[in-house]
Amino acid sequence: MTSREIVFAAYLAGFVRISLDDSIRINFARGPNFLNIQTDGTWVFYKKIPAEKPDRYGADFESLC
Repeated sequence: MTSREIVFAAYLAGFVRISLDDSIRINFARGPNFLNIQTDGTWVFYKKIPAEKPDRYGADFESLC
């Protein structure tokens, strides 16, 4: 996928863009979830996972499908 396609999928999934000035990546948030999209088309999704430590995040690549 291109970064443009990923950004479009993020909008459709209800993510809101939270950074505007970074030329390397585009950051989105939806509730406790964060999405980092690189301009080269790679991306990482961080979803808060119920655990003993409330600051633990894990990758969930199915959330945009």
